[in-house]
Amino acid sequence: MYYLYFPYALVVSSLFLIFSIVKKTPVWWPLVVLLAPVTAPYYFFKASQTHRVLFMMLFCLSFVLVGAGEGYIYIQDKINFKYADYSPVGRQLVQLSKQLKKSTIALDEAIEKLEMMSKVESTRTGIGESLAYIGTVQARRIENKGDIERFLAFTRDYRGVLEKEGADTLLILESYYSDPAVVTHLESLADYLPAFEELLRYTVDNFRNIDLKSSKHRENYDAYYMKYRRKVDRHNTLITKRIRYRDALVAKHPEIEYYLPTIHQTDVLKMWE
Repeated sequence: MYYLYFPYALVVSSLFLIFSIVKKTPVWWPLVVLLAPVTAPYYFFKASQTHRVLFMMLFCLSFVLVGAGEGYIYIQDKINFKYADYSPVGRQLVQLSKQLKKSTIALDEAIEKLEMMSKVESTRTGIGESLAYIGTVQARRIENKGDIERFLAFTRDYRGVLEKEGADTLLILESYYSDPAVVTHLESLADYLPAFEELLRYTVDNFRNIDLKSSKHRENYDAYYMKYRRKVDRHNTLITKRIRYRDALVAKHPEIEYYLPTIHQTDVLKMWE
């Protein structure tokens, strides 16, 4: 603890020392501030009649930020201490779970961004940008799939060791990523993205003809769109199932929430028009 507090106290007291020299206040004031930074506003108000509100706002803001930082560091240290006695196998699984959480969040954010890009006005340039970004989403999906496979394989290979160490939380995490609600959701995403890509690519390549309502191109467009719509409908159903399953698992095992990704995609995908 106090990783931030002592440097903060030193900075505040140093600034107060400069302030004391300028204002010709007692030299022991900065020492008191060093030992107890919370006294800084009191001595400032005694020495100055101006800028009191501004000083108080800045001091309170900095003090709250330092307190929040200390709290975050404490929570991280507490989590790390929990697994300090784990074998190298247990610690390796913790690292794999962190990487998996990171890549899952990155994938959800990429999908969210793709949807936002697809909501803008359907110009040829806008559609082209969405089409190009699908490649990024696919890369995130493949990365996440690899992380899941590594995590599940490692858990299966060392289950006996993990059970002896009491790594119940991480074993529950294994059940999450192997549950049908999560597996089928990722499979449907793998089906949805190519269908969306085909639709956008055809639209870009034939934008003028579609805009001019060419019957042949409109028929082809409708065929691509219906295929895309079926994929979206299925994926939306599975999005809902995944979110419900995650919420139910957290309600039953609150300790697992730290290791699960925060779901950014909290609603179904909107249809692209």
